Amino acid sequence: MIADSLKLFETATQQVFSEIGFTHLSSEPPASASQPQGIVATVGITGSLLGYISLSTTIESGQTFVQKLFENLHMDIDEQGFGQFHQEAMAELVNQITGRSTTLLEQDKIDCDITPPTIVVGDNLYFNLSQLTESLHRVIKGDFGSITLFVGIQKVNAKEE
Repeated sequence: MIADSLKLFETATQQVFSEIGFTHLSSEPPASASQPQGIVATVGITGSLLGYISLSTTIESGQTFVQKLFENLHMDIDEQGFGQFHQEAMAELVNQITGRSTTLLEQDKIDCDITPPTIVVGDNLYFNLSQLTESLHRVIKGDFGSITLFVGIQKVNAKEE
């Protein structure tokens, strides 16, 4: 069941990226252990499954991604660098992916909810969610660079439901 649930998160990610104009992407397991990032956007998962979904990338790839996102939407961004507007766009992206994931899970009779998104920006960020029983780790590559998708989940014990 958990493996099928992880596939739904990947499906949701593909759907959201496609809907916002990113159709020529590759997705593959990371070549090596976690690399330091400049941006981590995450949303918690609660309910029948507990865990997190996160998107992480470099500042450069994040900035390029947001620029291309708004080009796809035929909108202009006045902000230079990776400022508040860029941060909010990345937080909304992970929020949409997680929301879509919970909708797909609900269709499989798995009741989950999500927490508000959190974004951390800095130098050499690492995160470790090893206490979770199952995970999906993919690197999504496109003309913006790459974004790493991490989903870590565990089923809630029947006593806790």
